[in-house]
Amino acid sequence: MWADRRDEAFARLRAEVDRREPPRYRWQPAADASLLVEVLLWEGDPDAAWAEAQRGGCSGPTVMRLARACRELRPGEVIPLYQREIEAAIGHKNNSAYAEAVELLGEVEPLFEADVFADHLAALRRTHRAKRNLMALLAARGW
Repeated sequence: MWADRRDEAFARLRAEVDRREPPRYRWQPAADASLLVEVLLWEGDPDAAWAEAQRGGCSGPTVMRLARACRELRPGEVIPLYQREIEAAIGHKNNSAYAEAVELLGEVEPLFEADVFADHLAALRRTHRAKRNLMALLAARGW
């Protein structure tokens, strides 16, 4: 009984993703598979969630939940998700966003090879060298 209902629910969610239209207004979010990805993550199936995200996209906080769930399974593939989120946080240009970016860097560091992370960090420092508070947070972490 539940399996039939589940399959029907998933079919509806997939149909919504397939039927998506571009938003009519700038403030409307684009339709994507975020809800389906969230359900699959809740069920404990990060592989299926990753596949649905690849097929239909996902946005907002769902992206980072997916990245965290897939860290061990797909370390190389989640690094770009972290990088985009780090850059977005830095783009907010405030101290709490800088702290969030540094925390995300701490999460993603183990996924990099040591020399590659050092290069990434050096590039980040060059790009954002004028952001003194960000530089101070990086220095406090020993980076």
